[in-house]
Amino acid sequence: MFEPLKPYEMSDGQFRKVSVPQHRYNPLKKALLDIYTPIYEQMKIDIRMNLKARKVELKMRPDTPDISNLQKCADFVHMSSMLSPSKSRMLRHFEVITCLALLEDYLVKAVKLSLQLKMQLRRGL
Repeated sequence: MFEPLKPYEMSDGQFRKVSVPQHRYNPLKKALLDIYTPIYEQMKIDIRMNLKARKVELKMRPDTPDISNLQKCADFVHMSSMLSPSKSRMLRHFEVITCLALLEDYLVKAVKLSLQLKMQLRRGL
């Protein structure tokens, strides 16, 4: 009877805005191309950086294959904005697919990473 709805038509929230902390803004601007490529090409999500509001905005495209890609990309951008400059080199080798496979462990790894960074700051490394 009816055609199945496309992912673009199913969701009400077709936008995500990821806030970037002030001290992480310039490193994120430098690594934006490394972040932009997998999100735009693999996940089919439009991405732009709002310079005035200091946010990264993500928007679903009509050819986005899955609704959950928008939230996964928002998590990816948030994680990559929190990486230290020495660890931002990993973004070149990090694909969104890797983020999808590890999505269940994402929160655990994010907590471990933040604890490691705190310990490094305390030690003065």
